[in-house]
Amino acid sequence: MLLLFLFSTLGALALVGVFARHWTLGERLAAAIPLGNLTLGLLGLMLASRLGMTPVAMGLATVLSFSPALLWMRPGPRKRLARVASIGLSRIQARLQKPSLTGIGLALWYGVLLSLLLRFFWGACYAESDGALWTLNVANLGDLPLHVGIIQGFAVGGNFPPEHPAMEGAKLTYPFIVDFTTALYVRGGASIPSAIFFQDATLVGCTLYWLWRLTRLFTRDSVAAHLALPLALFSGGWGFLYFGGDWQSAPSGSLTELLFHLPKSYTNDAERGLRWGNMLCVLLGTQRSLVLGMPIALTVVRLWWAGRRRGMWLAGLLVGLLPLGHVHTFASLGGVAALQALTMIVREGFGAAVKRWLPFFVILGAFALPSLAYMLVGSHTNTAQFARFALGWDGKANDVPGWTRFWLFNTGPFIPLLVLGAGRVSRRWRVFYLPFLVCFFGPNVFQMAPWIWDNLKVLIYWYLLSVPLVAGLLAGWWRQKGVRIWVPLAVLCCTLAGVLDVWQVATGSGKQQIYSADEQRFGEAILPVTQPKSRILTSAAFTHPVYWAGRRTWLGYTGWLWSHGLDYGYREEALKKIYSGDPEAEALLKKYEIDFVAVTPRERGDIPNNYKLPFNEDFFRQRYPIAAREGDYVLYKITKSRF
Repeated sequence: MLLLFLFSTLGALALVGVFARHWTLGERLAAAIPLGNLTLGLLGLMLASRLGMTPVAMGLATVLSFSPALLWMRPGPRKRLARVASIGLSRIQARLQKPSLTGIGLALWYGVLLSLLLRFFWGACYAESDGALWTLNVANLGDLPLHVGIIQGFAVGGNFPPEHPAMEGAKLTYPFIVDFTTALYVRGGASIPSAIFFQDATLVGCTLYWLWRLTRLFTRDSVAAHLALPLALFSGGWGFLYFGGDWQSAPSGSLTELLFHLPKSYTNDAERGLRWGNMLCVLLGTQRSLVLGMPIALTVVRLWWAGRRRGMWLAGLLVGLLPLGHVHTFASLGGVAALQALTMIVREGFGAAVKRWLPFFVILGAFALPSLAYMLVGSHTNTAQFARFALGWDGKANDVPGWTRFWLFNTGPFIPLLVLGAGRVSRRWRVFYLPFLVCFFGPNVFQMAPWIWDNLKVLIYWYLLSVPLVAGLLAGWWRQKGVRIWVPLAVLCCTLAGVLDVWQVATGSGKQQIYSADEQRFGEAILPVTQPKSRILTSAAFTHPVYWAGRRTWLGYTGWLWSHGLDYGYREEALKKIYSGDPEAEALLKKYEIDFVAVTPRERGDIPNNYKLPFNEDFFRQRYPIAAREGDYVLYKITKSRF
């Protein structure tokens, strides 16, 4: 895993250096790490689709992703890298040699923050002593099994060409490159928990560095840059006001007991009108494709801010590679870029805009069109569900006052502070920022996915580009004696709800098991007796040993399928009839050419509980041989062979 990461990052580092010659070493690394992940995944996918997930395919992908490093054989690129590395190391050395109280305080603060983040991302997916897979983040309960199924499908399940893990035969158009890169790490010797932890930690580290760096560039204020990270990581609203009531109603009445067993989220609770969520809990800790897309997006913002023609080529390349990486980030950047170009036409004329933006759009189109064609041609996705007129996002407000109350409640004082901050900045910064408002108003007008909450994947880019404005305002207040006292209060009101939610994850209040040791053993028993394209019938569960085996289910968790725009109605009706032993069951098994049927505790519970139908295990026991068994987990063989 470390070698794959190192070689792909070095190749991307050399490529970034060609187009961003004036960047610091930190900026180059923050751009190279996500770009290396993306290019390694894309190259590996193309090769594995032809050669399988073999050492040859992995080796070729590694060599190709590393190949831009050959540019360092030329003196110019090599000397520029050596110079920026020397400058960066000299600055670090100077600060270590002459430490200040402020520097020591910041080091302690970032040390605590780093420890908390490492704990958080370790808890996203970890294995206990018996091998059982767990998550501490309850928001990850539905997402993690999907990603594990995709990773295992690539790593051991032979899922080429990629199919959706929860719907055998349906093309996988969900942005999966981050999971393919994880699968390469797993094939390279890493466990799934360690691969996910390493990838998430490094990519989120790049995102946080970019947020700090962009805030420093926009504001030219180190205090603002340090404020930006807590404002982003602990995002939330006024939900913390419910904490007092929860304390009073707690059974024991103990504050300590409540803090270590927080019962609810204070940023994402529909019953209380909270839907914004905390960025760390509901996005960075769960949405793995966004974890890859976010640092790439902020790299592009840095290139746009610099405005150099050479950098616009790199920006176009980064956005053009994104459709299979994270399509919401691709759409967000595409929309903002169009508005940025129009703004420049109005301000500086058509010729100046063409000179700056034409390279970006040419490269974007050249690289994005093949990926978009791959996603759309032959797809089972109902694209009509991804663009609907819908006011108010997930606030269910039918009027402007209700919509306003929803956002002010969900974001706390952040939006009023944003308005104040935007009025105090330079014209250049304000003009640059305004196009990013499309990432706020667009998702509040259009439903961009079957599940409207997924609009948050676009809304977050409005928030990230707004954080520097708020941080800059608060940093300015900090230097004014009369208003300095309000800065800690403002930061506390913006972040306390998020702090409570992150604390809930860190303390394990939402601990959930994903795969038990028995389920993993059954998954491993399934693998040798099935084929990559076997049709395996299971209950529509979001965790099932079939996913651990890297195989596809004929019908899996319908929540995934619905949110991905896939039609599954006829399969669900057939599933209910088969598992209940309906008179049509045998005919349906033959009609849909089902090869195997799983009978596990999932099916024994899901069929009567979810569908209110009897589960007829005797129907399978009396008719079909057992292909694999592990305790209470049984796989019945239905067909002789389709392969």
